[in-house]
Amino acid sequence: MIKEALKQAWTQARSHRVVTLLYVAGVALAVATVMGLSIIWHVKLSPLYPEYNRERLAYLRQIRASFSSGGMQWNGISSRFDHAWLDSLEHAEAVAKVCYSGSMAMVNDNVAALTKCTNADFFKVYDYEFLSGRPYTDADDESGAFVTVIDDLLAKQLFGDWHAAQDQTIKINGDDYRVVGVVKHGSWLLPLSYAQAFRPLAHERERYPDWVGPIKATFLLKSGSTFDQLRQEVAQRVARTQEESDGFVELDIMDQPVSHYEIAFDDSGANESPYTMGMMIFAAVILLLVPAVNLCGLMAESVGSRLSEIGVRKSFGASRASLLTQILLENLALTIVGAFLGLFAAWIVVKSNSAWIFDVFNDGSQDLMTTTNPDVPLTMLISVPLFLITLASALVLCAVATLWPAWRCLNRPITYALATDGGAHSQPASSRWGRWLSNSWIVVELVLITVLAWVVLDPLVVRKYDQSRPLGYEPNRMAIAFLGAYPEQSPKYNKEMADSAGVMSSYYRMIEMLRSLPEVEYATPLIHHAKIEDMSADLGAFTGTTGDTVLLSKISFVPGNDFFETYGIKLPEGMGDVSNRSYSESEVLISHEAARRLFGQDQVAGESMVKIGGYGLGDSRCTVVGTADDVRLKSFMDVSSVVFTPVQPGWQWLPLIQFQVALRLKPGVDPEHFAREHQDWLKQEAHAGNFYGRWFNTMDTQRDTLCISNGIVSQNRIDIALAVFFLINLFLGVVGTFYLQTQRRAYEAGIRKSFGAWTGNILRRLMGEGCLLTVGAWALGCLIFLQYALKTGLAESECNVAVMLNDSWVRHFWGHFGIISLIVLGVMLVAVVLGVILPGWRIARTEPIEALKEE
Repeated sequence: MIKEALKQAWTQARSHRVVTLLYVAGVALAVATVMGLSIIWHVKLSPLYPEYNRERLAYLRQIRASFSSGGMQWNGISSRFDHAWLDSLEHAEAVAKVCYSGSMAMVNDNVAALTKCTNADFFKVYDYEFLSGRPYTDADDESGAFVTVIDDLLAKQLFGDWHAAQDQTIKINGDDYRVVGVVKHGSWLLPLSYAQAFRPLAHERERYPDWVGPIKATFLLKSGSTFDQLRQEVAQRVARTQEESDGFVELDIMDQPVSHYEIAFDDSGANESPYTMGMMIFAAVILLLVPAVNLCGLMAESVGSRLSEIGVRKSFGASRASLLTQILLENLALTIVGAFLGLFAAWIVVKSNSAWIFDVFNDGSQDLMTTTNPDVPLTMLISVPLFLITLASALVLCAVATLWPAWRCLNRPITYALATDGGAHSQPASSRWGRWLSNSWIVVELVLITVLAWVVLDPLVVRKYDQSRPLGYEPNRMAIAFLGAYPEQSPKYNKEMADSAGVMSSYYRMIEMLRSLPEVEYATPLIHHAKIEDMSADLGAFTGTTGDTVLLSKISFVPGNDFFETYGIKLPEGMGDVSNRSYSESEVLISHEAARRLFGQDQVAGESMVKIGGYGLGDSRCTVVGTADDVRLKSFMDVSSVVFTPVQPGWQWLPLIQFQVALRLKPGVDPEHFAREHQDWLKQEAHAGNFYGRWFNTMDTQRDTLCISNGIVSQNRIDIALAVFFLINLFLGVVGTFYLQTQRRAYEAGIRKSFGAWTGNILRRLMGEGCLLTVGAWALGCLIFLQYALKTGLAESECNVAVMLNDSWVRHFWGHFGIISLIVLGVMLVAVVLGVILPGWRIARTEPIEALKEE
């Protein structure tokens, strides 16, 4: 029977090429999607090198500090408290401390490599295999020794052979490091543990002494201990620090440390993984459900066209069970072909260009800009569990797509089956709507496509709209100079220039050196927590004449340094040179949006507003000097309400911050060319006191890096991938179903033409029926999604808590719902018209005799 089924499947495939092609393509797409999801789950959850101990790993990634002054900071652990909170824990066998999650660095001035600053316990938590040498020690870390551990791939790139790397000296961002060990390389797909070069944490620790900082901790749970015990122990230490602050700060570690399975799909540390994993499961169901419904529609049309054959075989005694088995085996053969095509397609895509896979895995916390394409190890692709999952999904698709349509057709009476060719002309034209609506798969398919289109297109359209809005400043001719300060352990440290006068003198000399470059038009120093396109943001609560309490993003600038001119932020005419005028401690500027929220108008020069102090501190009054253009502090966010605060730099904190200077280049100067040409000058000649030049960056690159580190690039690519998946399914399902449905109406078209109908009339009638059916299903799908939207809301703009704009259609529910609904309708109508017009044009032009003869 199997042999006969295969012969019949081959005969059917050859005689119905369109159905076969659409069915196999649908199965291949679904299987490829399942394969991709399986790889994601495998890499996220399975023990892989060097993260073999995932079942015992716990993470502390983010801390929130709320100050009595009203400000708030979000970041990791500060170097001020990492010893007190993380050392000698009773329930942790070892604790890995990492400064951020990694950053790109220049090795030997010509190789870009991902580096991590870690403590010595990092190599106890993550089981890296040492090919030579050893890890650096606690003594190396505490003393700030210039030693490094590199992986074998970087060693081969630098020395030609990893055996030659041991005890060699390499430059990392201009500093000399001795290689004390070489490890087998890890995987880009494991960003928490991966790096190409590891350095002692001391090289970054002293630069971040605030209440929060860049250190993220990974705990190796001690045998016999529980995650709850570890969580309570860390919470007690943090609470002790908060008590010692006498109410100055409130620290919240948000129920951390969390286990690996809780953080696998959410590296923010906010313990949102149950929601994230739920969304992954929901996405997997949707990604399988849509192809299943599409294939059901195709099979309903295909089996319906074989009613005459089914009637003949039933009249000769064939049972429903034997006929169902025959159809199931035929489709199973096509399903297996599609499954293997999808499997191989997934492997080829992942192996040939795995960057998109890495974007899905990326935790959004590290700089991934690299010259190499991350590779997916073959062991992650070829495994028995992945193959079984893929095969099971293909069998489920085959069963769902075949059983119900086939059983429905097999239950038709023999006389009905013999009297019709499959439903194409079994009913008169006057009952055409009964014929269309009797095929439930078309309606179900269109409704499901409508809901899916909402899920896919709503966040995509909102995000693209937000990214298209004006930035409020001009980044085109901007470059950023990154400067460093030598630590006391460095042999280049100058004690004579470490006092207040030396620090301030060196500070201004560095700025003047950059400003004096012939390509530079303006230069302004950037203050910590005060930079546009920066990770950090500081907030303050203010009140004005409206009486509302408004949170404003604070940007601090140094007067006398052309701040607004450097950034290209527009100011109203008649305000004068606000960048370089003298300011009192209580004078500020605010953005137009902040002015409207605080005072109800744009013209607010001379008005007073009150900065609210928290935790018992008194309020302070500010005078508004004027307004500036609204700006987007991050290019992927909505406009922010901003207060620009003038400050004078103090020598006490200058050596501790990441010193940056923003440059506006003269017209005609390309920022990328400028950065390349002056990179060596900055490293070799830009020195003043204990400050030194590190590297140049363009503002466009800064924006791109911030988008990567916040996961925006990854999210955009995922959105595009989902949109492509949706459109392909729309083509395979909607276009394919309407194509077959329309093609089967050649007999009806012949009848109409024999009674004098024109080609245009027939074509318009076919398209009109398809469009009306689509509009009805679209309205039902939108109504279904509306019930969900009323409870959870629609897609929102990416913004910080200081934004409360009311002029955007995104924030008006019914306007937002209407716009996206029309976009969804437009996409569906295009697909339906395409599915109707391709066969419709042919059958409408067919002569009546030929059409009736074919039937």
